[in-house]
Amino acid sequence: MRQRRLLFLLYYAGAATVIAFWLGQANWLFSYRLTTDGIGTQAQVTKTTCADNSTFSYRFSVDGQAIEGSGGDGNGNPPCQSLKPGDTVQVFYLAAEPQKNLPGNPRQRLGSETAFIAMAAFILPLLLLFILFLILRRRQP
Repeated sequence: MRQRRLLFLLYYAGAATVIAFWLGQANWLFSYRLTTDGIGTQAQVTKTTCADNSTFSYRFSVDGQAIEGSGGDGNGNPPCQSLKPGDTVQVFYLAAEPQKNLPGNPRQRLGSETAFIAMAAFILPLLLLFILFLILRRRQP
């Protein structure tokens, strides 16, 4: 019985680690980089596509070079439905790579992504192990 609990904890910790790493390597790392190394600026909205996941396109300049981007509303910016071309929104970009940018405050985005990853890393392994338990239990005579 004690060995089963230890085995469950090892599987759970392994699955939680894999899920957290897998979910975190894309957006979380980028949001973290923007939080620590990002530069905030104002951008002008060029087009809104609010029916498509509340997204909009924007343009800002860095050292005289026009940079275009797109992203979602929130994180300190107004809702997409209230934006129109010409409005200003907050954008953060990486100094060495201004093409890598996102609208809104990256610290707020990082908090949301961290909460999502933590919940997924907590719940999904329990679900997977429960399903595995059911499968193994049905196979036993």
